[in-house]
Amino acid sequence: MSDFHAAKGNAEQMVELDNKFHEILYTASGSRELRHVLSDFHHYAQRVRKITLSDKNRAVDSNNEHRKIVEALKQHDAQLAETLANQHIMKTIENMDHYGWDNLLKK
Repeated sequence: MSDFHAAKGNAEQMVELDNKFHEILYTASGSRELRHVLSDFHHYAQRVRKITLSDKNRAVDSNNEHRKIVEALKQHDAQLAETLANQHIMKTIENMDHYGWDNLLKK
């Protein structure tokens, strides 16, 4: 579904699906404490995602990054999943830099 909505430029649906993806990962960690901390942070990040995922190219790239992380998890390759997650985070930060952090917090 994420690919479909990214291709159509449906930013609102992309944000909703992106939120679900991250919540699933938080729950899969098996740690209530980690899930709680990440969920709190996630609410802050949701504001930023509404802006950054409105860019169709970033939405498509984010889907591809998520897909690779899930595939590494399916293969039980924790090291690769960690590497891919770190790359995803760095791409997200680069994208946020592109918009300007002050601009992201104003919207």
